[in-house]
Amino acid sequence: MEAPRIRLVRQVFMSRILLVEGEADVRELIVDAFEERHLDVRTAASDRAAYAVLDAEARAFDVLVADINLGEGTTGFDVADEHVSSIPNSRSST
Repeated sequence: MEAPRIRLVRQVFMSRILLVEGEADVRELIVDAFEERHLDVRTAASDRAAYAVLDAEARAFDVLVADINLGEGTTGFDVADEHVSSIPNSRSST
């Protein structure tokens, strides 16, 4: 009986993930892992793409997973900080 309830909680609280990863192969592997667990994943290949997605639909994501080194531009920490600061009552685990 406990397993279905645990599964439901996971689906409710971690239903949408934004993955920010510059390397296509790595991004694909991570997406596959999340999708195997029936999680809804949206991707961004750069900090600029992530900012655009977050500007358009910041509240749509329950979890942000970002590579620390995004190449040129800002870091994954910067993307996370910007996201957290834009949503009241949110917190970061960076």
